[in-house]
Amino acid sequence: MAKAKPKSVIVNVDDQGRQDIQNVAAQLAAKGMTIEHVLANTGVITGTCPANKFNNLKSVAGIQHVGEDPIMTIPPGDAPQ
Repeated sequence: MAKAKPKSVIVNVDDQGRQDIQNVAAQLAAKGMTIEHVLANTGVITGTCPANKFNNLKSVAGIQHVGEDPIMTIPPGDAPQ
């Protein structure tokens, strides 16, 4: 069976979670998320996660919202329209 491509994930942390955002990130990692960035000032954690573990992330205390990070591709300026 082919391995599924991980989802890009963005997590918004609530006010309580922001007080110890590194702990929230560690809990997300324990649930299967690979942490890429912890943005303490904005309360955002980004990374990737296998699709089958995505819903598990929502059970971490201190989380306001878990969503897929949309990946956008912008063509070069000289690309035909």
